[in-house]
Amino acid sequence: MNIAPLTDWCFRDRGSTCTRCERACPKQAISFGEDNMPHIDAAVCSQCGICLGICDNFANDEVGVVDLVQRAIYLEERFGFVCFCCEDTLFEGFDPALNVISLPCLASLPPQFWILLSARNLDVRVYLDRVACENCPRSAPAALPLWDYVSRVTEETTGRALQITDDVPEKANLVTQFMKAGTLDRRSLVPNALEGAEEIANGDYARRTSDASLEARLRREKMRAQGRVRRGDCHKDLPSQLAARVSPPKRLLEESIVQAAPDIAARMARLCSVTDARLCDNCAEPTGKSFACTVACPTNARRIDHGTETLSFARVHCIGCGLCVATCPHHAITLEQTTLA
Repeated sequence: MNIAPLTDWCFRDRGSTCTRCERACPKQAISFGEDNMPHIDAAVCSQCGICLGICDNFANDEVGVVDLVQRAIYLEERFGFVCFCCEDTLFEGFDPALNVISLPCLASLPPQFWILLSARNLDVRVYLDRVACENCPRSAPAALPLWDYVSRVTEETTGRALQITDDVPEKANLVTQFMKAGTLDRRSLVPNALEGAEEIANGDYARRTSDASLEARLRREKMRAQGRVRRGDCHKDLPSQLAARVSPPKRLLEESIVQAAPDIAARMARLCSVTDARLCDNCAEPTGKSFACTVACPTNARRIDHGTETLSFARVHCIGCGLCVATCPHHAITLEQTTLA
């Protein structure tokens, strides 16, 4: 996996002083160059992915967080539950079951990811070796405090704690499936064998154990992830008003939470821009209206209603970046604490 800083969602080149990615990196691999934008020292980076969970401006070339949600939903529906673990906990020779998602670090996913899975009532299990995490050469000492924070926020928001499991399911062969030690006697052996044969005959067993559909999904995920990295690299030299305006990944997760569980969304705090209509004049000028805030808005939450030639605001797309606040010549915009719902 390769991690790259993009330009889509970092606003340091527009006046922001945010340093969260630099402070979170356990290897001090992130610094800010003369362009005031984040850069990764590839020789130092451990590919832990913690920066991915901290800021949408970082991407990897394997899978995006939105695609990872869809994979978790697919695996849970197919196998009854999905298990997450760190890559380093899988020892050599261990073959995890198809419903296992291994990550460079559990702390590489933001709270919104786990909250969304909980909001959809998925059976999610997490294998976490705290001793190994504390001594992880890849992501210590940042990983465990970050994971504890993510876990606490998820529980406080959803009212449900993440389920910690004691083991990672291993891929089972046909004999293991139908002859679990200590559970079968001779009388049950034949019926279970016949049931297994029937599953093989009608294709159910192949569908449950085949890697083909999952491998196809992983290929599509990787293509989209690589495309996002390439697209971000292409955008780096474009003026901000010409770059693509889409919601960042975490905001897409939040929009899904609103749809899946409005009651949970009502407990999730967020910043949102608010316009005082008494002060806003749509930036009227002798030559026309300039709508300065719509030019600054990176998600198109603020746009021009060409039917009325007035400002239109889509609250659901606002990410609370504050660029519109700094741009408004009449100080008509403020950031206010609100909730997702």
